[in-house]
Amino acid sequence: MLTRGTKAVMPTAIKKNKIVHILSPVKRPQVNGKIEKWNDTYEKNRSRFDSFDKFMDWYNTVRFHESLDTKWYLQTPDIAFWARLPEGCKLGMFLNRMETELND
Repeated sequence: MLTRGTKAVMPTAIKKNKIVHILSPVKRPQVNGKIEKWNDTYEKNRSRFDSFDKFMDWYNTVRFHESLDTKWYLQTPDIAFWARLPEGCKLGMFLNRMETELND
């Protein structure tokens, strides 16, 4: 746990950002396997990137994930997210973005 002085930072950040912290169940290695795979991918590839943000961009928008294989082709997390998002959500996100840009 990250600490700043004697105060724990993680619980404060979780609460401030309204994040739901879900702990993995005991004796369920397949749940921990997902994060372990991510950690392994990061360790193997981080030297190829100038920053963490560039790594995350590659991981989410360029690198195909075998776990996201559909019947016809592999997907990136970005493609899978937009493909599964209901059309109404896409329109709402677009309209919110346009309103924000027009008001700036």
